[in-house]
Amino acid sequence: MKKIMIAAFSMLFMVGMASAQQVAGNHAPQHKVQKHHKWHKHHRKGKMGHHLALNEDQKKQAKTIGENYHKQVAALQKNDNITMGEYRKQMAALQNDRKTKMQGLLTTEQKAKIAEGKQKMQENAQVRNAARLERMKINLGLKDDQIAKIKKQQDAFKNKAKAIRDNDALSQEQKRTQMQALAKEHKDSFRNILTKEQQEKMDSKRKDFRDNKADVK
Repeated sequence: MKKIMIAAFSMLFMVGMASAQQVAGNHAPQHKVQKHHKWHKHHRKGKMGHHLALNEDQKKQAKTIGENYHKQVAALQKNDNITMGEYRKQMAALQNDRKTKMQGLLTTEQKAKIAEGKQKMQENAQVRNAARLERMKINLGLKDDQIAKIKKQQDAFKNKAKAIRDNDALSQEQKRTQMQALAKEHKDSFRNILTKEQQEKMDSKRKDFRDNKADVK
């Protein structure tokens, strides 16, 4: 999934993703832990502590939870005697356990701060989406019925994406895979709303944008 996406309060306690290299077949693949970039790791921790004002005890507990989680993940990824289905099930369980423990560290005020941050993010996203849609309407000459279809499509995409994010039965790897498929579906559906001329115009503008970025570099 390209994204993106979107570093924010809603991601503060999303479980850290441990990537796995997989060998095709019905039996369990060989897994290999990929280390996170040190800057990203410390930057993320710093942001969490700054926004939520974690006290020293919370920081210590969070560190212990994180260390235990990564040890469990490493052990699971070295286990070649389980099926891929069982591996994903156990990985999802570890991630959910870590998320629950991390959230359990927070005070009522800190949880309220996260909720407030999520609300602001949603409001800002709505403003950006409205502005983006207005620009597309002008640049591509979208009709009112096309605008209505696009809005309906966007609502459906958000609901499906939320269902994937909130599905605790899925591991982060499975969520990524499903979000990638959903993003492709969303892109294809959007193009189908446009006329051939509008598609060509959009592709041309995107190409110009990429070319301009390349010139800047």
